[in-house]
Amino acid sequence: MDTLFNDISRSVSTHQRCGKKLCGMMKNDEAMVGQFLLAIDQILLYSSSNAYLDRLMKFIVRVMSNSDLEEGNFEEILKHVCGRSGCVDKTVRLRCCKILANSFSASDIKNCPIELSEEMCDLVVTSFLPRLRDRFQGVRSEAVGVLGRFQQEEEDEITKELIRMLEQETSKDMRKLCVENVMLTPRTITPIVNRLRDVSWEVRLSVLSTLFSKVHVTALSPSHLMQVTKIISFLTTYWGDFIEN
Repeated sequence: MDTLFNDISRSVSTHQRCGKKLCGMMKNDEAMVGQFLLAIDQILLYSSSNAYLDRLMKFIVRVMSNSDLEEGNFEEILKHVCGRSGCVDKTVRLRCCKILANSFSASDIKNCPIELSEEMCDLVVTSFLPRLRDRFQGVRSEAVGVLGRFQQEEEDEITKELIRMLEQETSKDMRKLCVENVMLTPRTITPIVNRLRDVSWEVRLSVLSTLFSKVHVTALSPSHLMQVTKIISFLTTYWGDFIEN
């Protein structure tokens, strides 16, 4: 394990080969899973951020999104990261969120080689939902990336939290992130459209982009259409060059 991590710490180019090798090692020797989890803990607790640590974090993501990783081993790693996500240390919470957000993004949860069981989905939601109310913005931001994929067709706790953040977050970047991640349903369209009156034009433009790309015009009420029309009229009048470009 030490030799393997020495290789991956030198260059990202070794990650694919080493990730495949580690998945094979864990498949043949259960003790290797425990060693990998111990290595994860050491990385989570590393006090400073640098290029060395970034490569190690990327390798963890590479392993978790690797098609050669057995389902049982994937679940062990997932449980371990979820268990660490509530740590008192904000750096650990942040890195746990980053690992899962990037792993799900890398594998695309809909096409993930390992289908998450209902039990594992519940574990992720239960573990990371509190992180949407974390004191630190970086943790909240990464938690949105983790949980956005777990929203249900019917409005659930994740969607409710994203709407709350959309309305209460003081950071425009966080409001913009919520616009981009909240599931569009008849109940969520109104609070999203209301962000067309946001103080930040970045958020307003994000709302327009989301509506144009994901919502059919028939899903918008007359009042929604009026708000959209007003913004487009303003942009056409004052930002004509921007719209053309």
